[in-house]
Amino acid sequence: MDDYTFAEALHDMYCRSSHIDYCGWEYEKAKEDMWTQKYSAHNTYLKYARNIREELPDYSPEDLIKVAKGIRAGMVSRYKGRWE
Repeated sequence: MDDYTFAEALHDMYCRSSHIDYCGWEYEKAKEDMWTQKYSAHNTYLKYARNIREELPDYSPEDLIKVAKGIRAGMVSRYKGRWE
């Protein structure tokens, strides 16, 4: 799994915003620079994905998803807040 796919998975797990008014994820898909635009939702989640990978370089993609789900559930407090 590449960083972009991981970022999409993180967005699917974590975003609780209204995709009409508050999250630009769907709107940004029409833009060529969606991953590089400084304050885009895509860029934000890409940073999260890369930071988690950096913290856990030996984890498989499947294990990274498990960790991300654990963070969301509050079960992995060791990493909470460190990936922003």
